[in-house]
Amino acid sequence: MVRVASVCCLLLVAGCQSNSGTSAAGLDAPHADAWEAAIDRVTRSAKYGGLSLTRQVGLAPLGPDPESGLEEFALVETGKSPKRSASTKKFILGDDTGLVFVLIPGGTFTMGAQYEDPGTPNFHPHARREEGPPHTVTLAPFLLSKYEMTQGQWQRVTDANPSLFRGAGTASPLRHPVEQVGWNDCEKVLGRLDLLIPTEAQWEYACRATTATTWWTGKNRETLRGAANAIVDYHGLGGLDPVLAPVGVYRANRFGLHDVHGNVWEWCRDVGDYDVHAGAPDGLRAIAQGPVRFRVARGGSFNADAYFARCAYRCFVKPDARDPRVGIRPSRRIKAK
Repeated sequence: MVRVASVCCLLLVAGCQSNSGTSAAGLDAPHADAWEAAIDRVTRSAKYGGLSLTRQVGLAPLGPDPESGLEEFALVETGKSPKRSASTKKFILGDDTGLVFVLIPGGTFTMGAQYEDPGTPNFHPHARREEGPPHTVTLAPFLLSKYEMTQGQWQRVTDANPSLFRGAGTASPLRHPVEQVGWNDCEKVLGRLDLLIPTEAQWEYACRATTATTWWTGKNRETLRGAANAIVDYHGLGGLDPVLAPVGVYRANRFGLHDVHGNVWEWCRDVGDYDVHAGAPDGLRAIAQGPVRFRVARGGSFNADAYFARCAYRCFVKPDARDPRVGIRPSRRIKAK
């Protein structure tokens, strides 16, 4: 088995190539009735606060998640729409499954962490200075992938698989998250699909999923067991040698998102000190003119200590770096009429 050191200083390695994708226009036509039902549910749902949703081109409604109650959609251009298991009610995922998006409700949360005052929000004794100060951010509703983008989805869009860990010998090798994709690669490939890299604010808000603890699971790292592919103790998760896992194996958070802690680091769109205002509606922070030396990755990885998987932890990475611990969780704007 190939191993890489669990450090946050990421590697700059060779590039990957990508090809143009196909248009999503018109792919939602067969789903008119499902869209009417989804729009009605969103309008009546207290979770969405009266959001007036319209049909989103290229997305097929999958109905609400049985646990989170949030609406979910398949991006039909990227693969097959998953079906739910009759027994577990969870999606049955395979190599050919397309991206699944969760309609994340808008809301206000406290972003960041601090190490100075245990009596104030988002305290962690070993928080880093660049994680603070904690501050209030308000976001509009948005769409975020339920899972990290898989190797199969990336390959269908680009005709290439740049990943190191390919899941050889497993039942669904292409269900593993794509990695060794740089920020610049992700921006280009997602752009073909009318998708975006999520902002830091969107990522942290979705990771926390209404919680205010160190991890969405709780204040204690032991709460991560079964919910995160990360090193919970210094002897490895559950005493096992850590390896990259297929997406969706670990327990989802309150928004129905899997693997926000561990598995692969996930790129974020912006970068900057928290004294730069997080603008509406997506929390994007303005970046100074000129070359951007670093972008931010969030969530930790399969072979990193759980400390790095904290909701507020920020890892600064060169945008052209391609590392086998870094992948992507796509987002999408909600389009108006």
